[in-house]
Amino acid sequence: MKAIKTFLFLFAIILLTACSSTSNPTKLAEKFATAYLNADYDKCNKMMEEEEFTPSSEMSKFEKEAVKAMKEEAKKKKYVLTIDEDSSDIDEDSATIYFDITSKTDPEFKETIRVNIEKDDNNKWVVDGFKQL
Repeated sequence: MKAIKTFLFLFAIILLTACSSTSNPTKLAEKFATAYLNADYDKCNKMMEEEEFTPSSEMSKFEKEAVKAMKEEAKKKKYVLTIDEDSSDIDEDSATIYFDITSKTDPEFKETIRVNIEKDDNNKWVVDGFKQL
């Protein structure tokens, strides 16, 4: 009986962890911004209400080379995201999350990205838009 309770407890934790990005707008925004900075556009599309990026399976050879170069640059930069609590705004149905982006390898690097999140018709958080500032 104890083994069953332990299994159910662990299963519940795994389930909550797996669903956390859709129930927490800040986590979703962070996952999106990370995927964007790492040029993982297929992952970005999955988090967005409407696809904005060309799926990798439909990219031209030139686009694939450009994405490859961006991924290599991201590995070199080792981006760090920090939520700008003062600028971010979260309410019941929408959120605007600002991240300051820095680099572990380039102390001069500093950018900002804004990620807009809203609830869709199924009450699930999705990325509505973004802008690198």
